[in-house]
Amino acid sequence: MRLNRLDLIRYGRFNEEHMEFPRPEDGGPDVTVVFGPNEFGKSTAFEGFLELLFGLKGGEHPYAFEFGRADLLVGAELDLPSRGPTVLRRNGKRTNSLLDEQLRPVGEALLAKHLHGLCRDAYETRFSLNDENLRKG
Repeated sequence: MRLNRLDLIRYGRFNEEHMEFPRPEDGGPDVTVVFGPNEFGKSTAFEGFLELLFGLKGGEHPYAFEFGRADLLVGAELDLPSRGPTVLRRNGKRTNSLLDEQLRPVGEALLAKHLHGLCRDAYETRFSLNDENLRKG
C-alpha cells in the first residue's frame, strides 16, 4: 500500500488541505520525509492518516476543536495492490465510518487485508519516526 495523497478535509485546524506524495523519478527510492517547524501540522497530518487507516479514537476527540467530531473527515488516495489507486475517506461517526470517494460506506476488510494484521501501534512503530522514538533509539 502506498500513500499518494493525504486529504485533511475537516481535521484539527485543517480545512480542505491536501498533501501530495509523488512517485520518485527514474525508479529512485520511494521514501518521504515530512519536516517543518513546530506547530506546522506534521503530527496532525500523521494522526489523520493513522485515523484513516484504523478509525477515529473514541471519546472526546483531540482534533475536534475547529469541527465537531461528527464533522471530522480525512481521506487519501492509496495505491492498493489489489485495486490500484483508491480514494477513501473516514468520518467521525462511530459505525460505517470508512467511505469511498462518493461517501458511501466501505467494509473495513478493504484496508485490513492491506495492513497484514498490523494494529495501529505496530503500524506507527514500524513506519514512522518521531522525537520520542528517536531519543529512545
